[in-house]
Amino acid sequence: MSNDVGGHPIFKAWSGRSNPWGPEDRYSVSFGGEVLADVVSGLDDFLRSDRWAPMRRTPAVLGCVPWLTDDAVASRLLRFDDVCIVINKPHSPPDREAVRLQQQGRGFLLDSLPSFEWMAPRVNGQPAVLGPTDAPRGQVFESVRVAGVSKRSGGGVPPYVHAKMLLLGVIWERDDHPSGYPVTFWFFEPRRLWLGSANFTYNSRRSLEFGIWSDDRALLDHAKGFLADLLAYSEPFDSEHVTPEPELAPYDFDDEAMREYAAELGPDPDDE
Repeated sequence: MSNDVGGHPIFKAWSGRSNPWGPEDRYSVSFGGEVLADVVSGLDDFLRSDRWAPMRRTPAVLGCVPWLTDDAVASRLLRFDDVCIVINKPHSPPDREAVRLQQQGRGFLLDSLPSFEWMAPRVNGQPAVLGPTDAPRGQVFESVRVAGVSKRSGGGVPPYVHAKMLLLGVIWERDDHPSGYPVTFWFFEPRRLWLGSANFTYNSRRSLEFGIWSDDRALLDHAKGFLADLLAYSEPFDSEHVTPEPELAPYDFDDEAMREYAAELGPDPDDE
């Protein structure tokens, strides 16, 4: 008999299947073994749907998981136009599938998340100082980021980034900026969330796990806020920091440069 816990006959009725739940059975939940099969299926369904098909919006995914070694999950994530997954600071060498996603993925446009509007990469460990024309638009995070404490810190097992979730959505490109000016802007709209116990590893397919899909609006908004904060806490994939060293920080302004720039422009003719 196989040693796979999820493949044991007792769990045959649970493993590898999805069960509807929630209002009008819109959501689904899976238990037992092969929970990642439901993750892959959910990613495929979203990419095949018309949730993002119209022009000027593209499929995007944010997520976090301790370890990413499953090739099927990594392959589906590579099909999204924008993707960023935060994992633990890896062992050396890092997991192959995490490396593949990091190297081949398209990254994630931070302009689509309002909380990053006033943040920029640190300079020599200190907040960046920006002048009047240095607004950091167009920042893109690579497709895999790391966070937390490295095992090289010593002192036993470190605390992990242990949450497992995927937030699927669309990034809209719009011209009708709320300011009223004809400025192109982007925003990420969450559409569907996966939460579960399973790591994105082959071994999790052999284990007893659970996972749920939901599009509950309040839950989507909570997940978006949490993942945005996790991205702000994260570091580049090749970070050598043993302890947490977030890459981004709220930036400061060069006040003198701002005054000089304003003097060069002169008074606004619309001002009374």
